[in-house]
Amino acid sequence: MQIVKETVYKLLDKTNSIHVVDADYNDNYGLIVLKSIKGKDELIVNGDNICFKIKGIDPTLVRWVNENEFIVVDTRCEDEQPNAVVINTKGELVRSFNCGDGISDIVVSAKGIWVGYFDEGVFGEGISTEGAAFFDFKGNPVHGYHQYLDDNNLKGDEDLFIDDCYAMCEGISNSIWLYCYGEFLLTHWNPDEPQFLNRYTTPHICSGSGSLCVRNNTAYFYGGYKNSNTLYSWEIGTKVAKPLETYEGRLKGLGPTQNNHFINISDKEVSLYKIEG
Repeated sequence: MQIVKETVYKLLDKTNSIHVVDADYNDNYGLIVLKSIKGKDELIVNGDNICFKIKGIDPTLVRWVNENEFIVVDTRCEDEQPNAVVINTKGELVRSFNCGDGISDIVVSAKGIWVGYFDEGVFGEGISTEGAAFFDFKGNPVHGYHQYLDDNNLKGDEDLFIDDCYAMCEGISNSIWLYCYGEFLLTHWNPDEPQFLNRYTTPHICSGSGSLCVRNNTAYFYGGYKNSNTLYSWEIGTKVAKPLETYEGRLKGLGPTQNNHFINISDKEVSLYKIEG
């Protein structure tokens, strides 16, 4: 098995005054980078600089929505104030909405926006208490994970409850893969279908992983409690995960239609990883 690396963005500045905050890549839309320059936020969209400032929002995550728009999110919020903004490639505000407090990750699919929450959100108030939620592109909440358990008479199984969503990645047909604190079961959920909640016991070495990519019957996990920088390959349903490589940075799994498997974000560089063989 071979992993091909492609560096798509690199900061030449060696000081701490400029660093990459987050990034996203899509085969059809290109590269978007959120960076901080002496405390001022800036977006690089396919090489073009977009300066923006949205009152009350501290940008932490950025994701493509479509070829002309992207979403910028503040992972923390107070009350029901907007903490997500959709901006077009001209730098114009399209819409803003509240998507909950304590956000661990955002995944955009063809039908809407998935949001996962860490423990402070799950045990807080509002939509975050769902553990994971799905919003339409207008910012309206459509599905909540814990509500889905209740609606499908699954709430009695305590292993299904999300305490902290560690990792998530897009599946096919508007499904989502979740990896959550507790039993660390790999969960495949499609809220558009009743009783579509499949769980898989994962190898202990993957417990605590903060990044996930699923392709066909193979799940790739990055990090974990024992080896925080190791990338693992696991055939779903088997007992052993195979270590592949070690990497520095923050890996994020890409969707099933993408050519690459992960995007890696460090303070000074953004790279793509494709797993072959």
